[in-house]
Amino acid sequence: MGIDNATSVIHNIKSTQQKEVHLNFLELTAIPDALWELTEITHLFLTGNKLDNIPDDIQLLTQLQHLDISANRLTYLPDCILNLEKLNTLDISSNSLTYLPNNIHLLRNLTTLDCFDNSLTVLPENLGYCLNLSCLRMGKNELTCLPSSIGKLSHLDTIDASYNEIEKLPAGIRALSKLENLDLAGNKIGLPFSFFEKYQYDPGILFDKIREIEYKKSHTQLDLYRKQKATQSTGSHVFALDKLLKQFPIVNNQLHIKTTHISKPKTLHNTAQFLEALNNDLLIVWSITHSIQGIVDQHSHANQLMSRCYNNSNLSMDDLESECGILIHSLHSSGIMSSRKQKHDNPHSKITNCQFDQHITVSCQLSASRRALLYLTYLWSLNTFSKENHFRSQHKQTKDPLLDIITTSLEGHGLIIRNDPRIPDTLLHLSKRLRPYHIKGHS
Repeated sequence: MGIDNATSVIHNIKSTQQKEVHLNFLELTAIPDALWELTEITHLFLTGNKLDNIPDDIQLLTQLQHLDISANRLTYLPDCILNLEKLNTLDISSNSLTYLPNNIHLLRNLTTLDCFDNSLTVLPENLGYCLNLSCLRMGKNELTCLPSSIGKLSHLDTIDASYNEIEKLPAGIRALSKLENLDLAGNKIGLPFSFFEKYQYDPGILFDKIREIEYKKSHTQLDLYRKQKATQSTGSHVFALDKLLKQFPIVNNQLHIKTTHISKPKTLHNTAQFLEALNNDLLIVWSITHSIQGIVDQHSHANQLMSRCYNNSNLSMDDLESECGILIHSLHSSGIMSSRKQKHDNPHSKITNCQFDQHITVSCQLSASRRALLYLTYLWSLNTFSKENHFRSQHKQTKDPLLDIITTSLEGHGLIIRNDPRIPDTLLHLSKRLRPYHIKGHS
């Protein structure tokens, strides 16, 4: 019945030489071939049928200016439509189109494109070269962005991009000086629906507000990215630091190591010098251990050193050596070193082997509390770690990035440092001291 009605309309148009053909809502599944004989028509309406394709013969309608094939079952547009050079209005709304022809810019005279209510996920970039386009309706699709070339459409006064998945607008869209109607409701831009309704006909205000939202969002994303990178960086460096710590296993409150003198000549004086330096390191961390454990009645000698190191980035090596010297002297003069009330608590060392080759290599056994020995290995590991990993603080940033790594690593070993926040700074400063010996690890 529908095809008969359509054929009747076509024959009537042919006899009267009308320029418009209306074949709407006739449930057509195909277009009568007789239509292609009407080569002089300017308007063709095929709305509300059941068409799933448009024959290539449509290009025979060379005078066509207005084509309405909305509300059909089209999944694609044939490229032959691009041959309709005089076409100024193309209505393809309410179909099932998933894409538009890439060369849509060949429709040079197109002023209105209506692709509302389809399944488009992207619009062709060449759309920006339909330079006469003044009305663009693309709402109710699945678009995540607009073509970056949209800013070239200097005659555009209406954009309907509502009910898509758009999160951000292309920068060039602000160049559309003739834009009067901008509908962005129902997207993912982050503004209330009422705001889009209120300012739909005032694009300038919309652009300013969207730009503000995008600015804040971009900075939030950047901050999140920086935090994630910092976390990842800290995590990888903590792993590297802990890998160094594994070179110094502590068993029964004892640490077996090899130390090598790093200078020449090989003399008895040099041997005594680097063994004394090794023992001093042990005494310092043993004293720190007592201080943070709250044993302040007679073992609080490290407090002054820790306070000097805490957040004091300008502490010179000479000042640090002086503080360490005072601490070592106070420990010896107080008589604490001669006290043996607690087994493994008082620090002591024992040489197990001494070898003279190119360097002086001494195998030692250090004994103290486990915490003190762990802090000692931190000094050695941090010294090596900081040489292999170059950390540069950001401009105007006084906090050393190594502090976060030290803190995370210490807490990972069950060492609660919240009781005394000076610990990471102290270990960091002490690790930078120059030592006359080199640690080779356990034998």
